[in-house]
Amino acid sequence: MATLYVDRPGTELRLDGSALAIYQDGERRRTVPLALIERAVLRGDVRLSSQVLAAAAESGVSVLFLSGRASRRVAIVLGPPHNDARIRLAQFGAAADPEFKREATRALVCGKLRRQIRLLRQAIPQRPDARKPLTGAIATIERCLESATAAAEVGAMRGFEGAASAGYFPGLAECGHVI
Repeated sequence: MATLYVDRPGTELRLDGSALAIYQDGERRRTVPLALIERAVLRGDVRLSSQVLAAAAESGVSVLFLSGRASRRVAIVLGPPHNDARIRLAQFGAAADPEFKREATRALVCGKLRRQIRLLRQAIPQRPDARKPLTGAIATIERCLESATAAAEVGAMRGFEGAASAGYFPGLAECGHVI
């Protein structure tokens, strides 16, 4: 499920069967099936009818309204509750389990670092002039990945993630328009 963000002034959402039709300055731009949306975030001057709100709620789509300037939450419309407390209890239990948090953090951090390495490696053939800074960034991230894989504490894993970012973003900047 996806989140639909609408923040352009002059945008109007209309109902078209079981889909949202998005209009910009009176011209239809695209249609998004409600079944594909989990939530819609509307910011600023976005117009919609109560019919659209009702259809969104019936489809289980939450609608969040943000103020135009400060992007602070103004209102939220929720669809019908799922009434499956077992899921929430399991989530709560997992969040309280230190071993689960440690392994979930390790999976997220290590997965992120592997993807950063893969992206920079893919950029090397396209930017041979940037081979040295790219390979340097890859080496930094690989060291951090190795350390994060072996780390016993969540804080240490986050620290290695930050250290990898310090190497990744200068390498990413060398990629320029390639990515």
